[in-house]
Amino acid sequence: MRVTPHIVVPHRWRDRYAEYARHLDHDRHAVTYVTTDVGVDSVPPNAAEVVVVPATDDLPAVLAEVRALATRWDPPTGVVALKEDDLMVAARLRAEWGCAGPTEAEVALFRDKPAMCRTVAAAGVDVPAFAPAESAADVVGFAGEHGWPVVLKPRSGSSNAVSMSVVGLSADPGFRWACRRNAARTGCTWAFRRCGLREAGPSRAWQRSWTQRRAVARTQTERALVGPLRRA
Repeated sequence: MRVTPHIVVPHRWRDRYAEYARHLDHDRHAVTYVTTDVGVDSVPPNAAEVVVVPATDDLPAVLAEVRALATRWDPPTGVVALKEDDLMVAARLRAEWGCAGPTEAEVALFRDKPAMCRTVAAAGVDVPAFAPAESAADVVGFAGEHGWPVVLKPRSGSSNAVSMSVVGLSADPGFRWACRRNAARTGCTWAFRRCGLREAGPSRAWQRSWTQRRAVARTQTERALVGPLRRA
């Protein structure tokens, strides 16, 4: 049995967005990396081991590699994932080996946009009208109830992938393509009403200056989403 704690890092970045070696002591820990071809060159040179998978959000592939790493470096004592697309996989790895950190249910509050909005709204933060949409007809129905324009986004995803603003059915015939593309990528599209902050709701917090409103929203959102993690 090794005495060096084993930490697993799912990693996909080409550039040095995350300087892992500044925050993880690679001498005191056996830090292994599960990465893609794109991310290999930015892995710290003193990594204990590096394995390559087609995609770091491919749970079966990542699980298989980490199980193999666990036989060579002992079961992981920690899992660190920074890219939002990898957070759910990291949570599943923690569950597999009983590591501390955000669970799948907790990560869902950050990754599933309707769940995120419900949680934020329950904390008293104003949010625009929103709903899941699995077809173009759902988007038209949503707009019929709440009005145009609406914004279409993947239910989960990052970097505003395949997001678009739709100002009306006749003006934006391409929104059917966005619905199909988002559904294929994430299983569901997420639609919400595009509006200014003053249109979002009656909360007095939104009547303050832009800087104050942004600070209030950030604080309330952090309490709603991060608070449960801090108490864990």
